[in-house]
Amino acid sequence: MNCETKYLKTWCSVDLDAIAHNYNYTKSRTGSRIICVVKAGAYGHGAVQVAKRLSDEGCDYFAVSSIEEALELRLGGINADILILGYVLPERICEAIENGISFACASYDFAKVLCSMPLKSTAKIHIKLDTGMNRTGFNICHSFGYGQLKAALDELKEKENICIEGVFSHFAKADGDASFTEKQWGYFKNAVDFINENGVTPKILHICNSAGTYNYSSMHLDAVRVGVHLYGCESGGDKNYVQSMDFCTRIVDIHSLCEGDGVGYGQAFIADREMKIAVIGAGYADGIFRCLSNGKGYVLIRGKKCPIIGRVCMDMTMVDVSAVKDACVGDVVTIWGKALPTEEQAKNAGTISYELMCSVSPRVPRIYENN
Repeated sequence: MNCETKYLKTWCSVDLDAIAHNYNYTKSRTGSRIICVVKAGAYGHGAVQVAKRLSDEGCDYFAVSSIEEALELRLGGINADILILGYVLPERICEAIENGISFACASYDFAKVLCSMPLKSTAKIHIKLDTGMNRTGFNICHSFGYGQLKAALDELKEKENICIEGVFSHFAKADGDASFTEKQWGYFKNAVDFINENGVTPKILHICNSAGTYNYSSMHLDAVRVGVHLYGCESGGDKNYVQSMDFCTRIVDIHSLCEGDGVGYGQAFIADREMKIAVIGAGYADGIFRCLSNGKGYVLIRGKKCPIIGRVCMDMTMVDVSAVKDACVGDVVTIWGKALPTEEQAKNAGTISYELMCSVSPRVPRIYENN
């Protein structure tokens, strides 16, 4: 037993060696620069700790979603390049610039605001293109998007303290729809040509996410953005990727049910036979999805899958351990991890592994292995 978990009721183990392995495996598959995506606390793993280990492995570029996430890395001692993929409030643009943080320019309105500011230092921006995701970015799937893009470029390129460092987009279906991915790729290439023709030559072009990096080596460009594959999930069955998170708790009580006994809030489960149930020390406030209630999900105890019965509570969950004859209070319970893959539990919850990892509560201690 890990000495750091010996006295913990619920915890999340993060295997930094696994993350390093996944990074290096990805690195072996591309000659492009790898932008490691550590937004949302590195998908629940802990952004600073993960970025430090990845820096040790040679990563010199990180991507986040917000100015707050970028500053967390800076305050944590991460001096590498950082790109904010999401929106930055105009009031915080100077803060990003002062900390050497690059950020996205996704609209003409944002470009106008940036150009109107009396900048003391150089703003490093990446033009964000919408190639079919229909989320944010200059929509270059339609002619009106090119008009807005040209207007933005005309203003931006005239400003001495604005550097158009990069251009990027995001694949919507790179994990399974080759024709749509090719379509997005075509839109992106045409837009880059247009940007070059308008007197701007960015040095960093990037469009591949994890799935794009894995499936489309011809589209790697100057950099690829790798997120979920760093954490060993959504890898399409490639066993070279190693899952890096184990979400665990303990049995805190064991008791018997007689036929007809109900369990928990609303008595949502009624025993149809004599049963042995365990109460485990984590609930939806820790990250066990409530939709896993009443047989939709299960946990792993002493190597056996034990179904969740009744409704997942805020701080506790009940599971059927009738088949685990030697189960006892204090036993480790795997909610998901290497032995019970996150993707498997996510399927039970009707979602994806991203959501499960990001939903582990801040109140759950992260324990770092191989730190």
